[in-house]
Amino acid sequence: MMILLFASGCTGGSPGEKTRQVRETYTGAEGFVMTAKVTADYGERVYEYTLRYTYVKDGDGQIEVLEPELIAGIQAVVREDGLELIYDGASLETGRLSGDGLTPMDALPAMVRAWKEWAATEEGAETLGKTKTLRITFETESSDGDPIVHSAWFDEESYIPLQAETSVEDFTVIRCEVTEFEFT
Repeated sequence: MMILLFASGCTGGSPGEKTRQVRETYTGAEGFVMTAKVTADYGERVYEYTLRYTYVKDGDGQIEVLEPELIAGIQAVVREDGLELIYDGASLETGRLSGDGLTPMDALPAMVRAWKEWAATEEGAETLGKTKTLRITFETESSDGDPIVHSAWFDEESYIPLQAETSVEDFTVIRCEVTEFEFT
């Protein structure tokens, strides 16, 4: 009986192995397109958006607002040094979610940056609905030294993101539900 338990324990990979594979998947990706429902929670105000993020490894990415209809079509170019809005006088900025200026518009690029660069502190299996997922928690600090925690749930086999949330000072400020995802 002891041999069977030992053998079954080896099939799951060593601790951190799946996190390493997720990191390699997104660090090595040439590009992808992700659509997500993004909820920004300011405590007293909650805003919901649907955003499409086009990631390009060695170039500028793009974010487009799909909903709400009032601001649909606003786009931003994603560069290493930040975002540049490209719409006629309209702005998605609804306020800063953290001291470092995390906004709904940059939530998806920040999420991908966490997967690629932040320290992974926790890894585990969870089920979302009927889907088996890999949940990984990543952590970093704001420029003020406040903890920023990002948790992401990936499909256990494909490592496609299903949902994510980012917390600043123990308060969840951004929630994302990925509705479409495709590597390009």
